[in-house]
Amino acid sequence: RQLHLLSRKQNAQGLREELAVLGKVEKLFEEKKWISWADWASPEVEILNHHLFLTAKPIIFLVNTSEAEAKAGKAKHLDRIQEWVKTRGKEQVIVYSVAAEEQQMDDKGHSKKIEEIIWKGYKTLGLVHYFTVGPKEVRCWTVREGSAAPQAAGVIHSDFEKFFSGVEVIKYDDLMKHGSEEGVRKAGKVKQHGRSYIVADGDILIFKIGKGKK
Repeated sequence: RQLHLLSRKQNAQGLREELAVLGKVEKLFEEKKWISWADWASPEVEILNHHLFLTAKPIIFLVNTSEAEAKAGKAKHLDRIQEWVKTRGKEQVIVYSVAAEEQQMDDKGHSKKIEEIIWKGYKTLGLVHYFTVGPKEVRCWTVREGSAAPQAAGVIHSDFEKFFSGVEVIKYDDLMKHGSEEGVRKAGKVKQHGRSYIVADGDILIFKIGKGKK
């Protein structure tokens, strides 16, 4: 019903794009497919987020196994589970053993498998991180994959996006190699970019806002 109401107002400002997205959703429903199985561009995802469709949520399946199965790299019925997941689309299966992980945690309670689950969760959601660095703190920010530098700046403050004038980019690997921002600059590895720069996962960004202010 909502789609038909929108179709009558398709010439209204901002509704044409929404109508196209909802038309794609309607077709998926008719084919009995989940919304998350289709490919969506970032602007389309923003429209979908306003409608809160349950089947738009991406899924990762965790298969809990015994410690022995985890060590052997096998799990009961795993092949059948993986075959079933393949029929659903692009969803992932992670084999996980609570018992095995408890024994493999380090002194700080870190677990490689938990890190893998978190990492794959971010990738499944289409998210990336970038960092800002100051004399008192390092901050990690999350943006949607494919975000341009002004949109990434807007996550910190809306004025940063509005008055964005440029960005200096330091790659994480370069920072680890040279040890400091000063070392990276001396090596000539700090790159200057404008509004079209697409933020990559792990970037260290220094935004230029307004008249040369950082």
